[in-house]
Amino acid sequence: ISLPGPHLRPPDSRIPFMRLSPTHALRTLPVLAALFGAVPTLHAQAAKPVLDRLVDMEGFSQFTAALEATGLAKELRGNGPYTIYAVSDAGFARIPADTLAALKADPARFKRIIGHHVLPMRLDGMGMMNLAIYAKVPTMAGDSMTVYHDKGGIKVDLSLVKTADIEASNGVIHTVHKVILVP
Repeated sequence: ISLPGPHLRPPDSRIPFMRLSPTHALRTLPVLAALFGAVPTLHAQAAKPVLDRLVDMEGFSQFTAALEATGLAKELRGNGPYTIYAVSDAGFARIPADTLAALKADPARFKRIIGHHVLPMRLDGMGMMNLAIYAKVPTMAGDSMTVYHDKGGIKVDLSLVKTADIEASNGVIHTVHKVILVP
């Protein structure tokens, strides 16, 4: 099979490139895999629930452990939909060790902080961009989070969304650069 290369399109071409939505791309992956012999697909990964996707993601072990410790992991095994703003291990490393130890020693506050990173609804990247510039959305902690977007990207309670739209069967995962410490 020969695919057309960039040489077939003049650099000043006014023909727009086709942009696939994540859903469209996931529907076409099994077809492409059959044609080109690829075994694992993104479609298979997206068929996993949010918690299993987090477990499979490298560098999110502390966040996954925090979900387990607070009991939120049990809820995330449900049907959803859920949106998770997952904090990497590097994001946890930004918290001073004594502060993190104090948080873990106060289970109610620790659950409120970790629950603040989970929404009881599905909110993908396009959904965040379609919200008002400063929008409040409900969290699993029972409070609300501010979603802010501009040319620089999307922030949730001043934590930058680094990666958006990691699909799962019962929701979506976004990664953020730091733990959102709510009072």
